[in-house]
Amino acid sequence: MTKRQSGWLFLPTLLVALIGLQSAGQCEDSGPDFYATMEEMFPKWDRNHDGILGPREIKTAFQSQNTTGRAAAAIAVLQRIESRHFGHHEELESFTLEQIMDMANKENPHHKGTKKTFESGLKKISAASPQLFAHGLPKMDEIRQNGAIDCWFVCVVGALAHQRPKELASLIQPNDDGGYTVSFHDHKPVKVGSPSAGELSSWNTNGGDGLWLPVLLKAYGKVQLAKNSDKNKVDPIEGVVTHGGSVGPVIKILTGHESESKKPKAWGNNLRGRISDAFAKNHLVFVGVPGHVMAGYSYDSQTDQMQIWNPWGTSGNYKTLGAKMTNGLFSVPMSEIYAKCTHLVFEDVNPNHKHHK
Repeated sequence: MTKRQSGWLFLPTLLVALIGLQSAGQCEDSGPDFYATMEEMFPKWDRNHDGILGPREIKTAFQSQNTTGRAAAAIAVLQRIESRHFGHHEELESFTLEQIMDMANKENPHHKGTKKTFESGLKKISAASPQLFAHGLPKMDEIRQNGAIDCWFVCVVGALAHQRPKELASLIQPNDDGGYTVSFHDHKPVKVGSPSAGELSSWNTNGGDGLWLPVLLKAYGKVQLAKNSDKNKVDPIEGVVTHGGSVGPVIKILTGHESESKKPKAWGNNLRGRISDAFAKNHLVFVGVPGHVMAGYSYDSQTDQMQIWNPWGTSGNYKTLGAKMTNGLFSVPMSEIYAKCTHLVFEDVNPNHKHHK
C-alpha cells in the first residue's frame, strides 16, 4: 500500500471521529431541559385535567416521593416561584403549559433564573445522601443557605453541628414508616415524612451529609406553620425559608437554653473574656450585621480575631466585614466587630439569668 493510499484510508476514520466528537458535544450541551421536562410531566401533574397547574397541584407534585430526578428539579422551580409570592404576601400563581413554555420571554421577576434554578436543583438531588447522617454525626462543612432568607435558623443549626454535634443528632429519630420524629425542647415531638426529591432540590442544602438538615427544616416549619393561617399553601420547609426570624427562639427550641443579645459595646469591657469563655465551654455565639446573622466559630486572643461562619457556606469576598471567606469561614479583628456588627448573641445555659432577646 502506498503512502497516498494510506492517507485516503485515514480520512474516513478521521471524519467519523470528528462527527462523533461533535455529536458528543451536542449531547453535553443539550442536557436535561426544564421546558422539555415540564412538557413531559404537565399532563401527569394536572390532576383534574383542566389544562392548569394550580398551587395545590404544584405542592402535591413537589412533596410526592414519586417525583424524582429532573421532574423533581422542574416542579421545584414552580414551587419556589410560589414561595416567593408567599414570602411577599402575594397571591399564588397558576400556570398553563403555554405560560410555562413562555417563561424565558417574560419580564416577571419571579420567573428569572429558571434554567439556573433547575440545574442547581439537579445537582442537589444528585449529591444528596439517602442516609440521615451520612458521616455519623451532622457537620457544618457542607451546609449552604443558598437563596433562602433563613440565616437565623441555619446559622444556629450550623453552630450546634460544629460545637455539639451529638446533641443535635439526638433530636432526630427515624420511624419505622420511613419518616422521622424530631424532639424539640419544650415542644411535643414533631413527626415528618422523609424529604422528597423536590424538597431536597430547593433552598438550603447540606450536600452529601445526609437528610438531617431538611428533616429539621420540615419539623421546625410545621411548628411555625401551625401558627400561620396560610399553612396549607406551602411546604413546611418553605414556611421557614421565606420568612424572617431571630436566633433566640431557634436556640431555645434546639437546645432548651435562653439567649442574650446586645450591641457589641453594650457588653462592656469583658466582651473578649465572655467570647473566650463561651467557646471554651462549647456555648453558641452569633454575630449580627445589617440584615444578616452568622455563627461564631472561634476566637484567637493572640491576634484578637474572631473566626466567623457565614451560613452562605461559599468562598470569596464578604464585603460587609471586608474579609475573604473559605466555605463561609473568615476571620476579622475585634475592632471590626465593634465598628460594623449590630449585635452579638450568646447562648445562656443559666436558667436564673434575665435575658434580652
